[in-house]
Amino acid sequence: MTISLSNITKCRYVPAKLGGMRKPQTFFPHRTSNGTVVVQSDKSIGTIDLVTGAGKLNTKGCYFVHLAAAQPFQFPPEFVEAVKQAIGVFDSLSTVEGGF
Repeated sequence: MTISLSNITKCRYVPAKLGGMRKPQTFFPHRTSNGTVVVQSDKSIGTIDLVTGAGKLNTKGCYFVHLAAAQPFQFPPEFVEAVKQAIGVFDSLSTVEGGF
């Protein structure tokens, strides 16, 4: 997985092909206050626990309301690592006892 920087928004994003996707999508990771990360593209949305890689993914909608219909999903370890690098794992919200 590679991490890229969007020229327009100056945000880091992670391109990936997850679940039953036919083509790779560009995911923008957003941190939440409870330790999970929301990954959102123009067609999909999901949540990830950065420690376990478990989460939810909905490939049929990209808005937060679609998280209610998201299915359990185990994200690939390389995607989780790329998301950690994109959001910066050394800040206060992502520090876990024992480290990553």
